[in-house]
Amino acid sequence: MQTDTTYPSYFKEEFFYGKKIFIAFEYDHSKNWESVTQVIGNYVTFCLCHSGSAVIRVNNYTRELTAGAQLAIIPRTHATILSMSTDFNCSIISISPEFRHEIRYTKSIPLVDALMFFKEQTILNLPATQQDFFVKMRDIIVTAIRSVSDPYRHSLLEELTQAFLLWQQSVIASTLNSSFVANNNNDILVARFMALVNDNYRTRHRLEFYADQMCITPKYLSTTTKLVTGHTASQWINIFLIGEAQNLLTNSTQSVAEISDALGFSNQSFFGKFFKRHTGKSPLAYRLNKETAC
Repeated sequence: MQTDTTYPSYFKEEFFYGKKIFIAFEYDHSKNWESVTQVIGNYVTFCLCHSGSAVIRVNNYTRELTAGAQLAIIPRTHATILSMSTDFNCSIISISPEFRHEIRYTKSIPLVDALMFFKEQTILNLPATQQDFFVKMRDIIVTAIRSVSDPYRHSLLEELTQAFLLWQQSVIASTLNSSFVANNNNDILVARFMALVNDNYRTRHRLEFYADQMCITPKYLSTTTKLVTGHTASQWINIFLIGEAQNLLTNSTQSVAEISDALGFSNQSFFGKFFKRHTGKSPLAYRLNKETAC
């Protein structure tokens, strides 16, 4: 089974549940990690570092993952491993978009929406008790995956995955001393906006579209989004577009013109200027640089 997370057999222990869940741990240092340069977070992925360290670029930000720290990769996040120590070891739990949609959340904002607020703050340091919980949940989910003959396995994995994601919400909320449950109008408004962007950013680039959908003014939407997330609404639309453009340039065989069309730009020239303004490189130069790095 291949997932969008693309961790190609660099772990001694790997477990798959169809295309829904991927779990890996015990990093195999006998393999050449330098070939694992691109990881695309179309799944919601949590990586807990047990020992050593790794330097990872998440979108345009460089982060160091050290022992006891957890890296969260949300959908359409572009991540690159830059370096790792010889004693680096970690556990990974990845959950597909389809499986997340099957789960009935008991909170008012799903985890993926909560994490959108922190697209740049992707690493959290976990205390020993939370690290232990992560590992125990990992092992329980693995046990359920291996119970091939169990006719209730799917339902069991739904419940276990929901428990893990709800626990992640509480971890993130407590670590950042903030609540992700929508308890005021601003939180609810921004959560709605993020959901709309996630569904429409490939074809709808103008702020006015989202404001009209929400029956508010573009200025109010942008001001409120800035207040809650630190970025304006237009900046978030661009973050989604750039992230997906980087994904397609690195991991697809589509031409620049095809990518421009897929992302809703009127022509390739406009797409090229937009991409260079935000990344400092033309789409073709970015693709060639990534191919050389690999």
